Amino acid sequence: MKQKLFSIGLVLCFALISLVQITYPLTIFASQNPTPVEQSEAPKPQPIAVKGTKINLIKPEGFTESNNFPGFQSTNGTTIVVTEFPGAYTNVASGFTPENLKPRGMNLISKEKVSVDSYQGFLVKFTQNANGQEYGKLGVIFGDDKESVFIVASFPIELEKDFSSLLKDSLINAKWDRKKEVDPFADLSFSIDGSGPLKFAKRLQSTLLYSQDGKFPVEVETPIFVVGKSVSDFPEGNTDYKAFAENRLNQSVENKNIAVVSGELVTIDNINGYEIIASANDSATNAPVAIYQVLLFDDKNYFIMQGLVGAKSKDQFLVEFKKIARSFKKKAN
Repeated sequence: MKQKLFSIGLVLCFALISLVQITYPLTIFASQNPTPVEQSEAPKPQPIAVKGTKINLIKPEGFTESNNFPGFQSTNGTTIVVTEFPGAYTNVASGFTPENLKPRGMNLISKEKVSVDSYQGFLVKFTQNANGQEYGKLGVIFGDDKESVFIVASFPIELEKDFSSLLKDSLINAKWDRKKEVDPFADLSFSIDGSGPLKFAKRLQSTLLYSQDGKFPVEVETPIFVVGKSVSDFPEGNTDYKAFAENRLNQSVENKNIAVVSGELVTIDNINGYEIIASANDSATNAPVAIYQVLLFDDKNYFIMQGLVGAKSKDQFLVEFKKIARSFKKKAN
């Protein structure tokens, strides 16, 4: 039986947007002109292309293009992140229920139907507590029965009054250029060798997914490998790679009964890291699975690679996961 799209795709998205916690000092934008006449005379901002996607968005004043994820960020901790999925948008939207969000530390506030660029969709509002900070999140999910787009804006909750209208305007006025050709590897800060039995399947945000047939989503117990760069800071001065890696492994809600089988320090492309092999059970089916994870710690950021496969095939694919991980190369700036 196939896993529902949000079981892998949306969970990956949740995991990624949860890590978009840019820790800058909170500052309110300057040069906000209070004169209504002057504001009305200013030209209306036009959507611009979001790197690595088929989406065009209005970039709010004071925001810059992010180097860590497809979207925009501000020095006050506010971000706008774009994710494109295969599959019906209704499948993605169906994952936005209080029951699904609660285990991920999120609280659904509202969900309503909207139209974005002539496509039917939903506007969702929810909150999340992360590292002692409450974040407000506003997102749009739209598309058709074949493809979906999820754009989410995150902001420190104390800034909601100042920025929720501005962010909503950017999201609702998104444009989807479905005919645009996008190179999924061009703007990434890393590369891996995808010439083995696992083929490139999909890019979600700045994360690459590989599967046996190059398709996504995949069936339960079928091997899948993901690699990406975290957008959260690795705590400065922290050298306990083992504890950090094990904590990152246990953040998964799609697997239960996670038990570390082995772990060791590794160096790949001259970057120090920690490698883990673990056993677990799929949360939905209880099927036994094997998990492979490598974190590479690069200054204040880290790269993450994870492989997942049914326990029956672990001997074959743990070898493949290791080969892919060892092929990792960081691109020169």
